Amino acid sequence: MGRFPQALLQLENVTLRFGGNTVLKDIAATVERAEIYGLIGPNGCGKTTFLNVVSGVYHPTSGKVLLKGVETTNLPPYAQELRCMARTFQIPKLWRKLSVLENIMVASFGKNPKRTHSQTLKQAEACLSDFGLADMMNEPASNLSGGQSKLLETARAFACDPEIVLLDEPLAGVAPSLVPRILDRIKKERDSGVTVLVVSHVISGLANLCDRLAVMSNGNMIAVGKPREVLAARNVVEAYLGESSVTAS
Repeated sequence: MGRFPQALLQLENVTLRFGGNTVLKDIAATVERAEIYGLIGPNGCGKTTFLNVVSGVYHPTSGKVLLKGVETTNLPPYAQELRCMARTFQIPKLWRKLSVLENIMVASFGKNPKRTHSQTLKQAEACLSDFGLADMMNEPASNLSGGQSKLLETARAFACDPEIVLLDEPLAGVAPSLVPRILDRIKKERDSGVTVLVVSHVISGLANLCDRLAVMSNGNMIAVGKPREVLAARNVVEAYLGESSVTAS
């Protein structure tokens, strides 16, 4: 990570309220360039809301979001300042009437309009091969299973050549045989200088993947650090298993 100094993404004391419900509570986070930053926590703890704030879907009640040192706190998702970002969703958002290949090409060309058709096609085909979807490239996206839809949306995000990718539960519903391929691709992107912020409620999927791991519980950031150190922390174990389980052990 030394080749790519300077924080890419920063959240400064971000709080988000919906009515009387506080969903994010004074969140402070820094994501460095070219790192895999994992975010875990029990269901409903605020992980996806965190991504929505970062990507401009939600605007925080207070606090700041900075991308490459520029404040993006109240910008909409389509703002020029956020064009270096790509993301996926818990429920994939595909163009279901387009083919699998067209989903990749439209997204790639939209972010890189100076690319030729042949360049875009070549990149799209290579990306689908990396994610095990080459045999389905001419199928309508509506024909994909839930796991295949996840794969396509992840492939599409990387095909945009982003500086930072937000992945929301990228392994959910994916065939176990394809999981190592996805993890290898994420590491490859990191090694090329791409920052990856990956969210999951499954600890095992991130423990050996991330450079740093952050843990949320009830809208609070309760731990950040090296994965094995974080996962051994008492407050993290309590968040997942309950205090009585920790005491009993």
